[in-house]
Amino acid sequence: MENFPLSQVGQPHLLTLNNVDEENIEFMQNKLLTFFFILLLCFTNIYASESLIYFHGSPTDFEKVEPRPSTRFSGTKVVWDGEAIFATPDFRIALFYSHNHLGPVTGGIDLITDIDKDTPITFDLIGGNDLEDALNTLYGIEGDASSKGYIYLLDPSYFQWMEGLGSMERVSSDVNANLGRVEIDRRKLIDHFVKSGKIKLVWTGIFPSYDIVLSHDE
Repeated sequence: MENFPLSQVGQPHLLTLNNVDEENIEFMQNKLLTFFFILLLCFTNIYASESLIYFHGSPTDFEKVEPRPSTRFSGTKVVWDGEAIFATPDFRIALFYSHNHLGPVTGGIDLITDIDKDTPITFDLIGGNDLEDALNTLYGIEGDASSKGYIYLLDPSYFQWMEGLGSMERVSSDVNANLGRVEIDRRKLIDHFVKSGKIKLVWTGIFPSYDIVLSHDE
């Protein structure tokens, strides 16, 4: 797949991790994205600082992230409701939200607790016959094309935290926040972060007791 320079903020292009090498990185003129790719390729960091870049995960390839309706609950109480682009400074949370939306199998993640980069984050996988079946349904089969997903890169200056949101999420209504998007191998990345202790997988047939947030509307 061809790689493109990201020379203009707000003009996203599709890039793939498989095709990113030193020559391609030099070809990327946007310093924020170059730094992101260096970090991601080396697997040295998964939590970008507030001033660097935000992430949005999806199983779907679209040109840019646009505001979508979403509702936040605490128990049965609605604590936030509106239309927004959702983003997070933690790459692992964006990776979680790259999951497929296939009815009986879903996932949950704690967005309330402020988790630093050295603390593992839990992916609660809900439904399916077992953990592997849930992973296959939500993130594709390891080594297969079904494992493909997308991470969208966003400019933090367009985002804010609002009352009712989790501490690890931010919202914006401005599509100019889009910087670009990256095609990823979801299962390979999940496997890497599990082995390095940065992600914990928990399979269950019922929802966990703490407040979790299911997938944002695309």
